[in-house]
Amino acid sequence: MVANILVKRMGYRLGELGIDQTQLARRTGLARQYLCRVLHGKTIPRDKNLYLIAKGLECTVEYLQVETINEPPAPPYGGTIGDLIKSQELLWAELRCLRAELKELKERRRN
Repeated sequence: MVANILVKRMGYRLGELGIDQTQLARRTGLARQYLCRVLHGKTIPRDKNLYLIAKGLECTVEYLQVETINEPPAPPYGGTIGDLIKSQELLWAELRCLRAELKELKERRRN
């Protein structure tokens, strides 16, 4: 359950800030591939990394982990064209991340 909240909140903050995984990687010092795995719910970050992610997303660790009753669910996009474009940019960033992972796997397989 925590992973689902984390994934949702990270994606929402990326959209709010208008940044992609590569930019978040620069802000946090964490590998883009690692952030990609976190954003796909394949990895749950340790406390230190969660702190770095929260700092990079300009929010608190609690925001990333705790879903409150009073808070409305984050929409996939806010309803404006600008938010839709940001959402599309995030999808392209995720696609680039997946392509990089695939390329990495292929290279490992060759060796």
